[in-house]
Amino acid sequence: MALGVLLQQVGPICETINGVETAASTMTPLHSGISLPKGLRRYFRGTRRLNWELFYALDTVFDLSHDFLEVDASRSVESFLRLKNRFPVLREIYRKFENCEMVVINGEGTYIFTQRPRRDTLFYNFSIALAKRMGKQVCVVNAMFSDEPAIGCNQAVLEQSVQALREADLVTARDSESYAYMRDRLREDRFRYIPDALFTWSNYIEDWKTLLKGKVETFEPFGSETLARVADIDLQRPYIAISGSSAAAREQKAAYEGYKQLVKQLQPLGLPLLLVPTCGGDQFLEDLAEDMKLPSVPLRIPIRIGAAILGKAEVFVSGRFHPSIMASCGGTPCVFLGSNSHKTRSLQRVLEYDGVIEHPAIPDADAHPQIRQQCEALLAEPQRETVSAVAKRLGREALQVVDALTAVRAGS
Repeated sequence: MALGVLLQQVGPICETINGVETAASTMTPLHSGISLPKGLRRYFRGTRRLNWELFYALDTVFDLSHDFLEVDASRSVESFLRLKNRFPVLREIYRKFENCEMVVINGEGTYIFTQRPRRDTLFYNFSIALAKRMGKQVCVVNAMFSDEPAIGCNQAVLEQSVQALREADLVTARDSESYAYMRDRLREDRFRYIPDALFTWSNYIEDWKTLLKGKVETFEPFGSETLARVADIDLQRPYIAISGSSAAAREQKAAYEGYKQLVKQLQPLGLPLLLVPTCGGDQFLEDLAEDMKLPSVPLRIPIRIGAAILGKAEVFVSGRFHPSIMASCGGTPCVFLGSNSHKTRSLQRVLEYDGVIEHPAIPDADAHPQIRQQCEALLAEPQRETVSAVAKRLGREALQVVDALTAVRAGS
């Protein structure tokens, strides 16, 4: 949303391709050789991500391919062009590329070079290759580049990504560590560091915060209402907000226990604790809120209200990148947990924190008192003005993407 506002200053957005077609859970039923029976194919198309291990196993056993994407982007393009007229979803993607002058890819957290190649990484590399083959300008902006923590990187995917990105007309990293990671690999004249577009929300969150009057239940979205009595807090009084982590999401049971003990450590601080699930991976927080009778924000709360809630908290404990930026735009200092990449570590440097402290994604017995002490320190010496000032400056710097894209469009 934030990036889209900036793109519209460069030119009209004529087409979009969203996560339905780029994400890991996409199921475009393509095949080579043997095809899955229709009933089984329909079953997999309707299932959640947890069944993908079995799906990939079936691919291997029966020599199936459910996708046109490969690690080699040029081979992905060849497969796509060969298959596009047989599958409406591919034909529609081709039409969208054909209908535009410039393809802009929102890099986000896609370029994490995990051991199992991420589908969105392969899709982005394919998109660059297809755009260049069709004679389009292509820019990758707002991107992160990272190894997989404690594992390293998939060297083949990294090499293919570098090869694809070197063909782009512009690449911008959203944080300084990502820029350092790719600086020596990409063309210097086409690679820049520009802060994440979401920092531009620092211009709006103060206004949104004024809307927060009453209790959380006031902002329940349609479909989330309940007759059951749930814990609630007054949003006009001080509170501490807590959200999850992309790494914690992989281990729901362990995350539940780790955060349960964290909550018990933070309760003696005397402020209400508000649990803020930010995506489906934070399901353990919803379970925790129900079991411990804690107030929580509905997952599908309007995004601007959610940003205001984070921006009004006294402290935000989180392993999430964009929610932490939202909190910072409102002046809320953060206590950072680990994630599936370097993002929460790097974000602290972007926000100019005095010391970089990254607690485990699932807080353990050693981390619980350390997090409590950090929260106590932030409550004793509030840093709202400092955090807000840095976020506002980063918001101004994020506008540079408009000039950069405009220059590419003009051919300069």
